[in-house]
Amino acid sequence: MLSIRNLRVVYRMPDTGFEVRALRGVDLDVKRGVLLGLVGESGSGKSTLAMAVMRLLKPPAYLKSGEIVLDGVNIFTLDESVFDKEYRWRRVAYVPQASQNALNPTMNVFGPLHRHCKSSRPRRQGGGGEESTAAFARGGLRPRQSP
Repeated sequence: MLSIRNLRVVYRMPDTGFEVRALRGVDLDVKRGVLLGLVGESGSGKSTLAMAVMRLLKPPAYLKSGEIVLDGVNIFTLDESVFDKEYRWRRVAYVPQASQNALNPTMNVFGPLHRHCKSSRPRRQGGGGEESTAAFARGGLRPRQSP
């Protein structure tokens, strides 16, 4: 289980010391085996959150407060070499966003998501596309087109 509590990350401007708050008290729980996709506007903190979870924050970004607990261990208490050898890309990973792979904002996202769900998981594993409709419903969304 991944548990994030009160995570605050800032970007400190080196010339002035001014801090830009990137993440402001993020709380999140992700159960083992769950794939999580973060969606939001440009500059909303998606990549900053992923980089914090992967312990890849680089100056001027730094962790102001909070904790990230993975399988009962606060990852910030681990030696970097231990985290790199036993956790990063083994127990936790992320797929970085790339503008050339971004969804087209003028098109409905349900169709591609539904087709992916249908093709990537056999029906016996809960595939068949029902999970895309359920995911939309959990987010309070309705698909506007059938796939």
